[in-house]
Parts: sequence; C-alpha cells; structure tokens
Amino acid sequence: MVNKKSSGTNLVRQNYNSISTNHVICADITSLGAYGSLFLGVDLASRVIVFHCFQNRPSFDFDNLGVNKAITLGLRQRAFLPPTKIIHTDRGSEFKNETFALLLAKEGITHSRGSSDGHQNQVVERLNRSLKDILKTFLAEDWRKTKKDPLKCFDISIEKFSALVTKSIEHYNNRPHRMLQYSTPNEMEEALFKENLGEHPKDLVLYNSDSIEYKDYQTRVINEYQGDWVRFFDAWLTESRENHGVVVTKLETVIDNQVTQAAEAKEQYESLYSKYLLIQQDLERVLEESLIAKEARESKEARKTANKLRKKAPIRETITSADLKLILSFVKGRSSFQKARRRLSLVLLYMTGLRVSNLLNLTVTNVNDLFRLGKTKIRLIKDGDPRFNLVVSNKDRRHLVKDFIGDFTELSRHKNGLCLLITSQEGTSLGREYLDEELNVILKKASIQLEKHLRTHSFRASYVTDYLEIHDLHEVSQLVGHDSVSSTNAYNRNRLSIKDKKRLLKDRPIGLKRAPVDE
Repeated sequence: MVNKKSSGTNLVRQNYNSISTNHVICADITSLGAYGSLFLGVDLASRVIVFHCFQNRPSFDFDNLGVNKAITLGLRQRAFLPPTKIIHTDRGSEFKNETFALLLAKEGITHSRGSSDGHQNQVVERLNRSLKDILKTFLAEDWRKTKKDPLKCFDISIEKFSALVTKSIEHYNNRPHRMLQYSTPNEMEEALFKENLGEHPKDLVLYNSDSIEYKDYQTRVINEYQGDWVRFFDAWLTESRENHGVVVTKLETVIDNQVTQAAEAKEQYESLYSKYLLIQQDLERVLEESLIAKEARESKEARKTANKLRKKAPIRETITSADLKLILSFVKGRSSFQKARRRLSLVLLYMTGLRVSNLLNLTVTNVNDLFRLGKTKIRLIKDGDPRFNLVVSNKDRRHLVKDFIGDFTELSRHKNGLCLLITSQEGTSLGREYLDEELNVILKKASIQLEKHLRTHSFRASYVTDYLEIHDLHEVSQLVGHDSVSSTNAYNRNRLSIKDKKRLLKDRPIGLKRAPVDE
C-alpha cells in the first residue's frame, strides 16, 4: 500500500515561486466538454506544459495505460534537466488513485496536494482557461462572437480532436506569456536552465515556513477585494512575478561577481540546452522505433492467438424478429436516457446490419432521416466520406416511428443535427468497447432464454444471412458495404435443424456398388 501521509501534504502552500525548472510540476484534470477530459502537468518555474493525456470519457481514468505513458514519456524527455522532485495537485479524489501514487513512488517524486481550504492549484487552473480558449479557437475561430462553446457539441472525430489538443499545447508553450520574465514558456525554461547550469539552486526556498496561510488570504480578499478571488489572484500573481524577478536578479548578481567563471560558464552552456534537446530527440526516435517494432511483433502474436481462440469459440447464431422482442424485454437502465440508448442501439443494429463502431458514427440527422425517409448517407470508416447509402425497409421504418420515436427524442434532446446520437448522458462520445460490453450484458441474458450464443455482431450475421436467402451474393455484399464477396459469404449462417438435414438426406442413394477387382 502507498504511504498516505506522503501523498496528502501540501508542500507548495500557495507559494508558486519556484526559480528552478523541472523541480516542481503542477498537475490537474479539466473537462473538455463533449469530448472528454484532459490531464496535464505544467512546470512551476517556466510554465511549460510538460506532459498531457487526453481521454475520451467524462471522468478521468488513472488506471488507463495512457496516463502512465504520458507521465513517463514527459519525464524521460526532460531527463537532461534537474530531476523532478514534486508533483503538486489539488485534493480531487482522482489523485488518490493508487496507480498514480505508485508511479510517482517509482520515479522518486513526492506528491504534494492542495490544502482543503484555499485555492488548490491556481497555476494550472488559470492555464486550463487559457488552453481551452486556444482549443476553442482552433475548433471555431468566431466562437467569441457567436458565444457558442464549440466544446459542448461533438463536431469532429476523436482522432482529430486529440491532434488539436496537442497542437493547442504546442501553441501555448510557444506563445508570449505576460507573467514571465522571458517571452514564451519555452524561452523561460531555456533561460532558467542556463542560469542554474543544469542543477537546482542550492538556496532554492520554495516552501517558506513564514508564508501567508489561507486564513490571512481570506481576510485580505474580504477586506481589500470584497470577496472577489479572481481580482485577488491577478494582483497576487503580479506580486509573485516581482518577487520572482528579485530572486533571479540576485542569482544573476552572484554569477556576475565571478567574472572569469561566468565567462567560461556562458561559453560552455550557451547552447547546451539546445544540444541536450537534439540528443534527447534522437534517443526518443530510436526508442520509438524499437517500441513500434516490439508492438508489431506483439500484435502479430496476439492475432495468431485470437485466431486460435476464435476457431474454438462457439459461432454466433442469428437473431429473428421474435428473438428481438425477447431481447428488448431485458433492457434496463438507471435512467430513461440509458434505457433509450440501449433499446434504440439494439433495434438499429437489427434493422441495418451495422457494426457497433458504425452505429457510434451515426449523427442525429442520420437517424432522423431513417425515421422520416428510411434512408441516409453515412461514414462506414471514421473520417471517411459520408457516401454509403444506409437504407431500411418501409416496414422497418414504420416500426421505428411507431415504437421507438420516444427513444430517439430522448437521445437527441439538446443536440443539433451534426452531434452523435449514441453518446453518454452528458453528450460525450462512447468507445466501441464500452457500448459493445453494455449491449452484450443484455444479449448474454437473452442467450440463456433462447439457448443461443448471441453477441452484438450476431445482428450483422443475421442481417447478411436473411438477405442471402433471397438475394444474390454480390448484391448483399454491396448492401452491407463489404469490399469482397468472400467477406459477405463468411457471415452466412446455416439455419438447418437436425430434422431438416435428415429430410434432405432422405433421398440420397445408398448401397454404392463395389468397384470390380482387377484380376
């Protein structure tokens, strides 16, 4: 177990005046609206964002491998700087995660957490607002004029949005920062590195025992700023910048007094930061190539193993309309939204033969067109052209309107036509694995009643099998969007019962004559 005492102390105590780069990193989690949440870390001295992890989910999951990878990679890329001693966060329950604590312990980093009373992590909280403003501008340049928050509606793919997050962070790190002595966070970090000659200053005093406590802050806010914390923090940061300038000036004076040593140091370290960056980039490239090769080998082995297991697994059986009625009777949920999502997802899978991943790409307009017209154009591939014609029969369309219009209304409330229909209740997009697991819980219960092996992909197998019984193989292949007819034929399921097979074998000739023996 992790030592709780080491991960519960507030070491920073609202004194954000580190003058050594990489010594303290402030971390936080912020919501990115309909797209998910973002975990990031910012260097306390230079204000450079040093690592981040974006997750397409409403609540952040520290057990996700991406978090460890982001932190580890961020620390490794800064290995030429003085080692990170502290990561400071607020007192959010997410930061009590044991996986996070174990990672910090492994890296030899102390976890500092904000006090229960007082501003928790103001450096990152101010940064969050700036970063989201940059991100919103990349999503919609005129968002300030229209006053429409582009983060509240899911308009682009998760892959594109993730790339925009990275782009926004790079933009922030290279953007002039009015609170820094030097122009941009990146320039500030390089300057601090040269000033400190690659080491933490020995006289660095980050945690002053005489620092002002929260109660004093609170009194000052009430008396001088009429309770306005935002104005107080703006003034506080101005004071912090001035204090920071005094300390840096003092450090420069000490170096200047040693003229000869300073001249040698300047020549020695003038381009050292840049050289270290280039060396680190080369190492990262070699490491990345080796990781890619390793992942390729592991992926190949995993496919082999999966193929072996797939051959042993029971084949998914087909679903009839009577089966569907029973399946829908098992639909439950904590809210009407959750029930509507599960019910309409199952019905659309049955009527369209789509994969779960395709279903998650359907917009409000797509499903509305199916209800009104019985047809729509969709993307079969993420970020692909919306050119696949998805069609339902007139009978199915009438059935949708009659029995499931309420579910559609529930899911599309507060969404425009371009928003995804199948989402979380907060409007965040769902991962394929999440929805697949949610629906398979229902199908497993129905499988017991029906004595069949049913999973979400059974709907597609049923759809193909139904149409192969009455249509040409090539036509069905185009209907479901397969590139090859062999893919379509692989979905064909044998529905003959033992009785049917016996009937077909009844007239087969038996008692074959023995071939004459050559003498």
